[in-house]
Amino acid sequence: MLSRLEIIAFATFMCLASIGRADEQVVIVMSNTFFPDISYVEVGDTIRFVNSTTQDQTIIAADSAWSIGPLAAGQEAVLTVIQGISTEFRSAALFTMDGSFSFAPTPME
Repeated sequence: MLSRLEIIAFATFMCLASIGRADEQVVIVMSNTFFPDISYVEVGDTIRFVNSTTQDQTIIAADSAWSIGPLAAGQEAVLTVIQGISTEFRSAALFTMDGSFSFAPTPME
């Protein structure tokens, strides 16, 4: 299990690494949020969901078109971005915990 400091260091690294587009994006599932809450993607990219909590987590599209999980603590799963994919998602357990994908250029571009 990652310590809080390791999670913060990893999140900072991922934030810096995500300035340019990558073929794989990482979304960390935290206890009450996704990090990042918006991932900038292109068709063909993959999104790796990493459960950093101590509880099982299931991530579902807002329209239930896709789901990931349940992911046990520390477990990961990959979703491939396809044309027309539902871009809004949330935690199955916490309806107030949501995230999204965007096909727009990253804010730094």
